[in-house]
Amino acid sequence: QRYHGEDDPVTAFAMDRLGMVYKNSAYPEKAEPLLREALRIHTQRQGESHPDTLGSMNLLADSLFNQFRFEEAEAIYRKALELSLRALGPEHPDTLVTTQSVADSVSEQGRPAEAEPMYRENLAALSRSVGPTDLPIIDEKRDLSNCLVQQGKYPEAERLLREALAVAVEKYGPEYRDTIKLTCALASVLARQGEDAEAEQVAREVLEFQHRQRGAPQVLIEDR
Repeated sequence: QRYHGEDDPVTAFAMDRLGMVYKNSAYPEKAEPLLREALRIHTQRQGESHPDTLGSMNLLADSLFNQFRFEEAEAIYRKALELSLRALGPEHPDTLVTTQSVADSVSEQGRPAEAEPMYRENLAALSRSVGPTDLPIIDEKRDLSNCLVQQGKYPEAERLLREALAVAVEKYGPEYRDTIKLTCALASVLARQGEDAEAEQVAREVLEFQHRQRGAPQVLIEDR
């Protein structure tokens, strides 16, 4: 602010970076005023469709999401998605990330049937732009499977998790953080279908991995 002024995009960029730190911390509410001010500056100085403005908009929505204010987050994500579709196109990586965020916020509000086609569209678009073993594909299959579980569509959810898990184990190893998340999700889906013996075996594998890594079981928390 001292060198560039309070309304300079460089100042707004610095606010974005600090807001990003806060939103991923235990105090996401501290990010909100910084990110709202950064968004105001970006919009005023660079226009609402500028990539910096869209990025700031998504960061603000992320901070609201991390405060469990899903309805407010959804509204901002949807506005960012509308602008991103016009400015960047439907299969630009930034557009896909925003689509994912809209789906996540919708799903968190108990509307998985509405979120499902968004996850499917994203998975199809990612399949055209990245390799089948890339992490975004693995993540998208996990998120789609979670959405299907919410709707009781367990067989397809299990299939997607097994596909993603096989790739994750081969590419990253069985003790990689995302591999363990997938393994936990698979154990849960198996248990929901009454496949208790296999679910127990899978869960025991997770516990063994965590004992070796940390000395005791830990709860895995998803960072946004």
